[in-house]
Amino acid sequence: MYKIKVAILADEELSGNALIAILNQQAEIEVVCVFRDGESTLSGIDGKLVDVLLFDIHLPGISGIEVVGQLKLWYPKLECLALTCDDADSIVFGALNAGASGYLLRNSGNAAIIEAIKDVYNGGFPMSSMIARKVINRFFIAPAPGLQSEKLSQRENEILLQLSKGHRYKEIAAHFFISVETVRTHIRNIYEKLQVNSRAEAIRKVKNSMTSSFQNT
Repeated sequence: MYKIKVAILADEELSGNALIAILNQQAEIEVVCVFRDGESTLSGIDGKLVDVLLFDIHLPGISGIEVVGQLKLWYPKLECLALTCDDADSIVFGALNAGASGYLLRNSGNAAIIEAIKDVYNGGFPMSSMIARKVINRFFIAPAPGLQSEKLSQRENEILLQLSKGHRYKEIAAHFFISVETVRTHIRNIYEKLQVNSRAEAIRKVKNSMTSSFQNT
């Protein structure tokens, strides 16, 4: 039987002998390497020999999110499963946007961790129920009222609204669970459709257009 090759990137509490022993007791799982910080992971892991990276977010030096973002560039087929205490929206969507294929909270329990490793290896997207709710809410919440232009698509209007609130490209990417490059593409399209060259011009032009439409009704 093939064993799922697992690498662990976490502090000593999570990557201690107890978890390793529990995982290695599973007929389908084998822990092949353990790292305590991001730098040693990037220099020491061979993504071609690892199926699943079980990683924490908060580490000495660079974060787990940064590590995953780099590893996914090197090894696109490597599955990365977050296991952390942090359920802040910015962290959750930052990890998913970096390339994580699942997100578990540490209180999930050993059985859930084992099943999540198997699930992510087989193409699933395991998440703690609280994290799943955040993802669902992000995708299905109705767009906030405000800045709207008939010249723009719904997503472009949503991004323009985020721009009007002063959010940066990375924040917008995390908010919509898309890449920063996709955000840049949307913004280029917004500027082209509105025939403007900056965020301020785009916001002002749409606001003026909305005011004019209101006065003419």
